[in-house]
Amino acid sequence: MHMTMVRLGALALAAGIGAAIGPLGLLGARVNAQQPASARPAVSQGLRPSTQADGLLRSDLSLMTRTASIAVTPGLKAGGPEHQSIASAGTGSASAAGRVRIGQLRTNGALQFGTVGVGRLSQTAVTFDLSLLRSGDSWQLEAVEVPEATMPGPSASASGQAPVSALAGAGPPGSPAALAAPAAPPSPLTIPLTRHKSAASSAMLVASWSPRSRDAAGLALTWGDLRLEADGQFAEPKLPRPNPNRQVDPVNRKHDEPNAGARLLMLTQLNESAMGLPNGQRFSVTCARTFPRGQRSISAAGTIGRPGPDVEGPDFARLMSTSDGAVVELTESPVPRLVVDAPLRFGKLVVRAGNQTPGHPGAYGLWLKRVGSAWRLLFNSESDVWGTQRDPKFDVGEVDLAYTSGGDAKRPFGIALVPTAADRGRLVLAWGPHDWSAEFTTAP
Repeated sequence: MHMTMVRLGALALAAGIGAAIGPLGLLGARVNAQQPASARPAVSQGLRPSTQADGLLRSDLSLMTRTASIAVTPGLKAGGPEHQSIASAGTGSASAAGRVRIGQLRTNGALQFGTVGVGRLSQTAVTFDLSLLRSGDSWQLEAVEVPEATMPGPSASASGQAPVSALAGAGPPGSPAALAAPAAPPSPLTIPLTRHKSAASSAMLVASWSPRSRDAAGLALTWGDLRLEADGQFAEPKLPRPNPNRQVDPVNRKHDEPNAGARLLMLTQLNESAMGLPNGQRFSVTCARTFPRGQRSISAAGTIGRPGPDVEGPDFARLMSTSDGAVVELTESPVPRLVVDAPLRFGKLVVRAGNQTPGHPGAYGLWLKRVGSAWRLLFNSESDVWGTQRDPKFDVGEVDLAYTSGGDAKRPFGIALVPTAADRGRLVLAWGPHDWSAEFTTAP
C-alpha cells in the first residue's frame, strides 16, 4: 500500500496539477463524521476564512485536474456609471464602442474559447486582466496577461532594495542591465460573448462558471438585465508514466497550511466548484469526475476507478424511477460534498461550519431525494461516504429543489455553486437533460 501511495503521489506531482495558487490551491482535510448531528459541538466562533480577503467576488471551477478562477469587484452596480457607459455604447452610431475593466481571470490550465486560447498547462497560475468590450451589438471579453513581475506585491525586498523588475534598463550605457529592454506587453486576447435574455435582473456585475461536460464549462456575466456567455473547454494534461523507483521527499508544512499534495491528488478524481466572497470566506462543492467507459483511472485509495456518474451507467438509468421518499443512490461515485466557511441558508435550513470539528469548515454530503413528482436536496453530516452509504441518523435537513428538463441529454452529473450577488448564490445540479437548483444566502 505504501508503494501504491508513493506512485500515486508521483503521478499527481508529475502531472503538474497546479501548486497552491491563491484560492486555486485550497483543500480542507477530509474528516469523517463520527457522531450523530445532535451530539456534535456547535459551530465554532472566529473561523478564519479559507482565502485572503481581497474585496472580490470569485467563482472557481476545477475540471480535468485544472482550475480557473474569475473574480470581479462588487462595486460595479447595475445602473452605475460603468454599466450605463457600456449600455449606451450600443445606441446611436453602429461604431459606438465601450470598455469597462471588470476583474481578473486566473488559471493553471489551458482554456479554449472557440479559436481563442487562454492560459497554459503549468504548475504556476497565469493571471489575466479582464475588460468587457462592446461595439454596437458585438460583445467581447478582453484578457491581457499580467506578467508576474507586475503582480501586486511589496515595492521593495526585505533588504530594502528595489525589485529586480524595477531595475530593468538601469545601469551605465552598454551594461547588461541597460541592454535588457523591458519585455513587450502581451497582446490582448478577445473572447467572443453571446448575449442571452436574462431570467432575472442582477443588481451588480456577477461572473460565474458552470460545468457543461467532463471537460467543458460555461462562463457567464450578468449585469442588470444583461447576460453574456462563452463556452470554454479545459485541456486535459497528458500524464507521464510514473517512475516506480522515484523516491518522494518528505514535505514539511505547518499544521494549518493548505495541503497542496492532497489537492493535487483530489483533482485527479473529483471536480470542484467554489464561490469566494469579498471577505475571504469560501464555499465549495465536489463531485466525482467522469471517465470514458473502458478507460482505467486510479483512485486516491490505489484502486482501479469507475467511470463515474455519466448518462450511460446504471445510476442514470434508474434516476427517474426513484421511489417516492427515497434518495438517489450513486453506485459508481462518492456522494457530492459541500464545504462551508460560514453559515449558508437554504430556505429555512441553515448549514453551518464546525459540524465536523470546531474551528474548521463544515462538510456535508448532498443527496437527491424524490418526493412525489418533485425533488428535494437532503443534507447529511457524513460527507465522505460512497453514494450508497447514507445513514439517516446523520441527516441534517432537506430543502425543495426547482426542477426543469430539456438540457443536453449527454451531460454527466455535475454540480456548481453559482454566485448571484456578494452574499448569495444558487446551487445547481445537472444530469443529462435534468436540472435542479436551490437558492441560498449567507446567514449570521
